[in-house]
Amino acid sequence: MILITGKERGFCLTAREILFGMGIICELCEPWEVSSRLLKRHSAILSVGRDLGMEAWELVSGIRSSDPKIPIIAVREDFCSREAVLFDAAYPSSLYCALAVRRLCELAAERGIRRAGEYRTGELSVVAGRALLGGASLSLTKSEAAVLGSIIAFYPEKISAGKISELAFRHGREPSESGVRTHISAINKKLSAAGAPVRVFADDGYTLSELAATPL
Repeated sequence: MILITGKERGFCLTAREILFGMGIICELCEPWEVSSRLLKRHSAILSVGRDLGMEAWELVSGIRSSDPKIPIIAVREDFCSREAVLFDAAYPSSLYCALAVRRLCELAAERGIRRAGEYRTGELSVVAGRALLGGASLSLTKSEAAVLGSIIAFYPEKISAGKISELAFRHGREPSESGVRTHISAINKKLSAAGAPVRVFADDGYTLSELAATPL
């Protein structure tokens, strides 16, 4: 996943919609919410919105102390060259989000970090919006693949139906918890039909069965 952080929720949602269209699952947070636990499930950071001033230094230094390799790119509506030098790269407006994400993916690959848009555990993976079992395509819909990708991204942590709804669907089109359960029921039926040795199950949140415990 890519972590999108910024003070203005509107800018964050705009960036998220652009990345969603690229098949990339994103999590949103404010700069002060970034933590080492949050960083563990993300392959790159996209800082969006307006100039953070000194807070940009605090944000970047805090991230670097937790994970020195993770790429951090800024997309700014009020570009400031003094702030830009803190990041791996910086772009002057949200119009450059897609370009920024491509650069994030390049940096992640160069640094040996998992690629954004790829979610893997055992033989099960979701890559660029397609669900795969041992390299063979599974007949999941785009929404079902996004739901499964969200669950894999959080694994071995559990993920709530509300968080799945937030990550796997466009803003304003999020299903209810019962809608998420319907998607998960369909995923399990298709996994079973394909002979997959793994199921999604509910236990105070959703996660994968133990047979998926060995990550690639």
